[in-house]
Amino acid sequence: AVAARAHERAAQITPAPERRVARTIAAAEAFWLAGRGSRAEELVRAALAETPDPLLRADAEHLLGRMLLWRGDPAAARETLVAEALRLERMDPRRAADLTATALHASWFCLRRELVLDTAAVLARLAGPAGAKEDARLSALTGAALTICERLEAAEPYLRRSIELAERADPFA
Repeated sequence: AVAARAHERAAQITPAPERRVARTIAAAEAFWLAGRGSRAEELVRAALAETPDPLLRADAEHLLGRMLLWRGDPAAARETLVAEALRLERMDPRRAADLTATALHASWFCLRRELVLDTAAVLARLAGPAGAKEDARLSALTGAALTICERLEAAEPYLRRSIELAERADPFA
């Protein structure tokens, strides 16, 4: 909560718009982690209203999507995340894949098979350009997405790579 207030104050006194928005997003995330979801959502929505920068917008939408998911609205979370991923896919394929991976989690909570399949298909499509095979989490989720889409042969290398990367990772890093 102290960090959230510090980030919020820093944002308030920052004259440069992009830095102000980045600090507002940091404040929102800290408020969310401190259990102040309503304040976090207010700040994220304020950041979204203020920034034309597509990468800052993606960061804000990703945070908003996670907040929507964990407050119990997975359908809105999935919609927010997939829409932002599709807007961003040409500019930053990696970030678009990360958004879609989070959307895949949200789609499972919707309990609607067609949403899970659709989200998995989007993630499978974004995985190659995003370099998913170099990130254990993204590689595992891409393998899961391909499995959901019944593309088992395509899923196998992603799943094996995720295990390989996870085995080499330092759990204390």
